[in-house]
This record gives sequence, C-alpha cells and structure tokens, in this order.
Amino acid sequence: CVYRCPPACQPSDSMQMEMQAVMPPIHNELLADLAYDYYGQRIATCSADHTIKIWGQNPMPSADSSDKWNCIASIQGRTGMFNRVAWAHPEFGQIIAACSSDCNVVIFEEILEGGDSACSWVERARMVDNHGEIHALEFAPRHLGLLLAALGEDGVVRIYEAVDIMQMSVWPLRDEFSLLPKSAQQYSSISSLSFNQSSFDPPQIVIGHLDSVQIYQYYQQHRRWQMIGEVVSGFVVDVSWAPSLARSYNLIASAFAEQDVVVCKVKAPAEVVDKWTLPVRACRVSWNMAGTILATSSNDGTIQVWMKAADETWISTQTIRPS
Repeated sequence: CVYRCPPACQPSDSMQMEMQAVMPPIHNELLADLAYDYYGQRIATCSADHTIKIWGQNPMPSADSSDKWNCIASIQGRTGMFNRVAWAHPEFGQIIAACSSDCNVVIFEEILEGGDSACSWVERARMVDNHGEIHALEFAPRHLGLLLAALGEDGVVRIYEAVDIMQMSVWPLRDEFSLLPKSAQQYSSISSLSFNQSSFDPPQIVIGHLDSVQIYQYYQQHRRWQMIGEVVSGFVVDVSWAPSLARSYNLIASAFAEQDVVVCKVKAPAEVVDKWTLPVRACRVSWNMAGTILATSSNDGTIQVWMKAADETWISTQTIRPS
C-alpha cells in the first residue's frame, strides 16, 4: 500500500494519512526493500524472486486505487536475491544501486532505446569487493559527488565513486574502513547506515552495527574516515539521519531489536545534547524531506507517524495498522 501524508505544520493539526493506492502483487516472493526516487514519482522494489521492479504513477488513474501505480520496468538479477535498493540523485541521471545475497553491488541505469520514448534499464557496473552479504546501501548527498556506501555483515564499510558520470561502468573503491564494535568481532546480519545530508557539515555517516550507533567523519587531510563519537548503544536494526534544513543541530533516529526507538539531538562534532525515547518497537525508521516528521514501521506491519511538540516531546500523530 502507498500512503500519502498531507501537509501539516503543528502536531496538534488533524493530520490523517490517506491510502493513495494498493500496488498489485507483481513479485513472486517476499518483498525485501523499496525506495522512492528524489521526486517521489517512482518507486523501486526488490524481492527474493531475484527481480527489481520500477513503478510509476499512472497519469490517468481510475477511481480504483489499484491502478494508480503501474509496474513500468522489471530488472532480472543474475544469481542472488536482491535485499536492498537505492536511488541516486537525478542530477546524475536515472541510476539505482542494489545489493544481493551473492555479496555483489550492482549499478543500473535507465537509457532511451532508439529515437522513441521507450526506456530500459541496463547493468552498468558490478562491484565484487565485499566478503559477506550486504545489508545496507545508500548514495551520498549530491554535493559530495556520486558516491555509494555499502555495509556488509563483515563489518566493513566500502565507499565507491563514479569519477566520470559519463562512464557509469567505472566505480573504483574510494574508501574502505572497518567498524569498531565494543563487543568481540563477529558477523552480524543486521547493519544500517545513513549520510548526513547537510552541505554545511563535513562528510559524515551514522552507522548502526552490532551493539552501538556511531558517527564517522571523513578527514580530507588524512584521507580517511574516523569514528568521532557514539550516539547510543543497543542491538540496532536501523538508523536514519534527518535532513537538517540549516538547523544548528542534527537529529538521528535509531531502531533497536530489544528496546524502543530513540531520537538523539546531536551538535558538532558528535555531542549528544538531548535524547528522546519513543514508546514503540520498530524495525525501520525514516524521516520526511524536512526532517520534521518521523515514520516508524514495526514487524507486525504497523506504521506510526511522530512529530515534535512545542514542549520538546515527541507525540504520535497517527497509527496505521495492516488491514
């Protein structure tokens, strides 16, 4: 299902999520991940059936909500199942990245076929440097260039760069660094990462791996990433760095396997000055484009929408339960 959140300025407003569409069951296996493009006009979904589906909004939908989104392209994988998918900024073209259970990161690009308006997706590059299954994948903000970060179960973050955006087949490994968990080194099936989107801050990534959420920063003079602080501890399953919109602080949301969601207020370089615990167990957390609304999703399919009130508390404005 696709839900739409109408504009709301204050948590006290009557903000009701409305169901926009019900997407038909195109995938033959379990849906692993989905991602919107930058404008929210298209969706990429990946599944255990080894395919990626691209969905577009129907410009002339009927009253039935089942045809508002149509599957406009299907990408067939080679071997392993896809478990993560991400869109690049449209400044670099229509590019998606996906990681699969065979430890590969694959880059796909949409191209025009001939002189007509028909489009197709072609594989441009395949990175095989990883030594374990990949569980987190995200493009860097556009002011850093066309960078892609991948985090696998081996606890190593690998950052690839398309040096020449006209040659999408070349993605050299730019940086590689190991995480520093407090517990003994071990493989983890749950890892997550999220970039700081602000162009006023140095390049930063928040990474959730094993039992902690840590912030890493890139130092140009040393040409390497270094950990600058720990945000919160716990067996983390997802993290999300909120867009700042020129705020003097950052907000980072973390979801845990055995505790409630935590939102941390962080000031430079990595000082946690405030912390809020939301009474919900979630497996995924996601911010809106303004960094003012947080959505949490639980294993039972329940979605909750949270906003910060005037008294500096976070309140749930709506709960959506599966029908």
